[in-house]
Amino acid sequence: MYGLQFVWRPSLSPVLGGQLYKLLFRAARLALKETIESEQGFDPAGLMVLHTWNQQLEAHAHVHAVVPGGGPALVGGQWKQAIAPDEINHACNALRVCCVAALRYGGANQDIIAKLGNSPELCDYVIDANDQLKLTVGNDGELLPFAKSIIEKLHCEIRKQNPNGG
Repeated sequence: MYGLQFVWRPSLSPVLGGQLYKLLFRAARLALKETIESEQGFDPAGLMVLHTWNQQLEAHAHVHAVVPGGGPALVGGQWKQAIAPDEINHACNALRVCCVAALRYGGANQDIIAKLGNSPELCDYVIDANDQLKLTVGNDGELLPFAKSIIEKLHCEIRKQNPNGG
């Protein structure tokens, strides 16, 4: 079994209104389905739970997903066990397959955070110089100033390396 969490960026909530939960569920489901089918060759099943609030009862839409390590093969229909299951790669690939601008890794697994480049663009936490987790978003779901500065530095480096944008 593998556990994943998909978190919606609250800044997009006013734009989407009532479609938010439906879109979040659909995006998470499609990311998992495409990743598992292409990497493992079986039809994924799973359990997804929508949470709409955080522990402080503030709006915080996110989906928890539990996915088994096997399923019916896409060809032949017999049971197929996942080959060399790797939770970190599945989590990272699921984020990349889906609309990365809208989904973030909301967990605190340092291996997953490192695999995603320790990026505040993709993770609610980053690993600081002392190997401690540091939250990148405030209670309102917006990026904290230090996280924004990290992203801006990354974008500047990318622009310097590729000034023509191609």
